[in-house]
Amino acid sequence: HPLWMECWNGLVIDDAVYDAGKATVKFTLTGSASPVIQFGCRKQPQKVALNGNVLPFKMEKADVFSLTPDEGGTLEILFD
Repeated sequence: HPLWMECWNGLVIDDAVYDAGKATVKFTLTGSASPVIQFGCRKQPQKVALNGNVLPFKMEKADVFSLTPDEGGTLEILFD
């Protein structure tokens, strides 16, 4: 699969799966720190959504991007 979690802070990963071009990550915020989750990827995602709402994202490098969610829930990362 084209995606993996590099590191995270301020949240707990409850579940993470990849199937048919879509990564789904369920997480809960801990409140202990500013939440951030960093992903490594082999190719750029086409769409990132949290709880159904599309999130803007920017590739930090050709193979890394980070998100700073303001709520817990279900993150969906779609590839072609």
